[in-house]
Amino acid sequence: MFIRRGGVVLQSCEITLKSLPKNMKSKVCAIICMPRTLLNLNNCQFNGNETNHDSAIICIQSDAHISNCKFRNFGAGAIFTCAKPDNEVII
Repeated sequence: MFIRRGGVVLQSCEITLKSLPKNMKSKVCAIICMPRTLLNLNNCQFNGNETNHDSAIICIQSDAHISNCKFRNFGAGAIFTCAKPDNEVII
C-alpha cells in the first residue's frame, strides 16, 4: 500500500506477508508512507514472512500514529521512519 496524499486510518485489521514465495531476493514492505501524509493505525496485527527480507511500515517524512499494534516475524525490522522536526511520530 502506497500512501501519497492525505492519509489513511486502519483499525482492527490484519496485514500479512505470509503468502510471499520463500527466499525472495527482493525486499518487501507492507505499507509505505510518502512525504506529507498521515498514517493512523490502531489495534492492527502485522505478520511478516520469516524466510524473506521484509518489513511492516516505512514512513518517509510523514506523520504516524501507531497504537496497540502487534508485529511478528519481520526479517528486516518492523518500522522504519525518516522524519523532520515538524513531523509527528507517535508509537
